[in-house]
Amino acid sequence: MSCRPTCGRTAQGATPSDLAPGQSPRLRPAEGRAVEALGSADDRFHEECAVVGIHGHAEAGNLAYLGLYSMQHRGQEGSGIVSSNGEALISHRGLGLVADVFPEAVIRRLVGDAAIGHNRYSTAGETLLRNTQPLVAEYSLGSLAVCHNGNLVNA
Repeated sequence: MSCRPTCGRTAQGATPSDLAPGQSPRLRPAEGRAVEALGSADDRFHEECAVVGIHGHAEAGNLAYLGLYSMQHRGQEGSGIVSSNGEALISHRGLGLVADVFPEAVIRRLVGDAAIGHNRYSTAGETLLRNTQPLVAEYSLGSLAVCHNGNLVNA
């Protein structure tokens, strides 16, 4: 089973076969399309970050990758996935677009039946790897991975 999407169109309308070998589709938010928001006269999308969670599927890491890839327009600064096989957390994060951060070999390493993932669109903080999610913490009872859409204040 391939870990990369092989059908569909990029935001610019090109199919994957239109791309040069090794070239990733560059997805950008749609511009100039009116969207009604409650109490807002602004006609731009207000999509910031992407969060995905998969549970109970043998290829949770791959499905998290595909989910983040499909929501690339929600954040292009960095991306990360943490998967769990029930015994350990397997984490990979990087700066850049989803397809660049997750080569196929990395996706194959994200084993387990649960995974969370995040695409970063910063509203605060610098574009640094340490600000890329999911965040993983080790503590006395084990490990914990968290990703969120927003700001954690006083943390």
